[in-house]
Formats: sequence, structure tokens, C-alpha cells
Amino acid sequence: MLSPWLGFSAGWMFLASKISAGGVVAIGFGSYLSQLLPMIPEKAGAIGAALLLTAANYFGIKKVGKINLFIVGVTFLSLLYFIISGIPSFDIANLTPFAPTGFFGVAESAALLFFAFTGYARITTLGEEVKNPRKTIPKAVIATLTLSVLLYSPLL
Repeated sequence: MLSPWLGFSAGWMFLASKISAGGVVAIGFGSYLSQLLPMIPEKAGAIGAALLLTAANYFGIKKVGKINLFIVGVTFLSLLYFIISGIPSFDIANLTPFAPTGFFGVAESAALLFFAFTGYARITTLGEEVKNPRKTIPKAVIATLTLSVLLYSPLL
């Protein structure tokens, strides 16, 4: 058992890590948005996304759940479009050399995949928000991990 001081410190470190991760994800979103819509600056897209999701969370988990469903749907359809539109251009020769930027490119890719897979852990914090959490949460974690593996797998 931790002392109250260590528990307090751990709680604040957890909060700091979530704020940092939210900032990184917002910057990534802003970058993607500016690629899609060049008239929107990256910083404006990042700040807008952070403000929009903060406002959505302010109004409660049930309303955010509907927004999250929309976001997941748009993300899934975007990834599906990306995969399908890239199939005609795929050439196995482009995979050589395998790591053209060396260790730093591999590390950057690992960091990107880290953020892609961190969302499943957030499911486990919603135990009081779902019906029958002992059955629902394990199924949701497994489904999320499976979907992430399928979406990010280079074998598809």
C-alpha cells in the first residue's frame, strides 16, 4: 500500500501525462487537418480540436459518447478510404530498403503506434459508466486491440 503522499504524487503524474498526451494528439490532429485543408493552420486546428473536445466533455459522458461514435466512424471511414485508394499504387519494391531513415525513423514510427494503441486503456476507466462492466470492458478492450492491429498491420 502506498502512502498518501505517494498516491497524491502518482495522481498528479497521471494527470500531467494525460494532459501531455492530449496536447500531442491535438498537434497531430492539427497537422493532419492542415494537410487535408491547407487554409487551416496547424496550430489553429490543434487548438480548435482541444477546445471542441473540452467543451464536449464539459456537457457529460453520454453526449460525448455520441460525439465519440461520430469521430470513430469518420476515422474508420478515412482509414478505409486511405487503404482502398492506395491498393492500386502498392509496389513491393517500395519496401526496400526496409528502414531507409534508420533507427530514428523506427523510433518515430514506434511513437506513432504508441499513441495509436493508448486508446484501449481509456476503456478500462469507464467501469462506472457502462452496464455489466465485468463482461463489457474486457470485450471492448479485446475488440479495440484487434481493430487497431488490423488497421495498422502492414500485412493488409
